[in-house]
Amino acid sequence: MAPTPEQYQAALSALRDDADTWDKCAQDLGTIKGTADGLTLDAFDFSYLADMLGMTTLYQEFQHKMARLLGEGETMSTGVAAALRASAQTYQDEEDAGVHRMNNIW
Repeated sequence: MAPTPEQYQAALSALRDDADTWDKCAQDLGTIKGTADGLTLDAFDFSYLADMLGMTTLYQEFQHKMARLLGEGETMSTGVAAALRASAQTYQDEEDAGVHRMNNIW
């Protein structure tokens, strides 16, 4: 049995709302990445002993890794949002063409 027009519109709206949520997530991750990119500590910021023990290098590696992972999260979140919107648009296009009603599928 095909969904009612109200159910169909609710499903499309849910897909688009979820896409907006993922876009907001991507935006937040991008902001955080920008902050993470700006966090730097050099040997001067550590004690001589801590620097000699590799703390400066360890911190810099961690900072770069976190910024990279945040950037990847931003990219993936944007991709999820785009996929949700594309799915909603495909369903909308097919519904407009009457495909789901003709085939009795959803």
